[in-house]
Amino acid sequence: MVIFNGAAFFQGLLLALFFGVIYFILYLFNIDDSIWEIGNARPMAVIFQVHLCAWICMLTATFGVNGRLFFIPTWILFTALCIILCLSPEAHWSRYIFMMVSFAIPLAFFRLKRSFMKTSWSEAHEALTLLKSGIDTAYINN
Repeated sequence: MVIFNGAAFFQGLLLALFFGVIYFILYLFNIDDSIWEIGNARPMAVIFQVHLCAWICMLTATFGVNGRLFFIPTWILFTALCIILCLSPEAHWSRYIFMMVSFAIPLAFFRLKRSFMKTSWSEAHEALTLLKSGIDTAYINN
């Protein structure tokens, strides 16, 4: 049994829409994934797509859409999948670049989350001081 929350379904729909548009554009120009293949290794397109999924899930989690699978955030799952895909035995030098990008995802998440929380706390503090002052806000909004 797989346990998703509602936000994970929203993230899944967003990812399906995003990749649907990308694949439609690739279909229009008659481009397939074989241009990414290096030898008989997995196509680099798969690793690139998993990275895009991780970044999109990280950005949606930053703005409050915290998708989870078995109580683990989806951006962590996609980041772990990126690292696993990059550690294949037939690793090409470009996969190490993707691995470094994989380690940048959590750093970017915590940085964005911190700045987002700072602005929301400052707005909450301003609202609290306005409420404590006892000023009627009906006249301020008009």
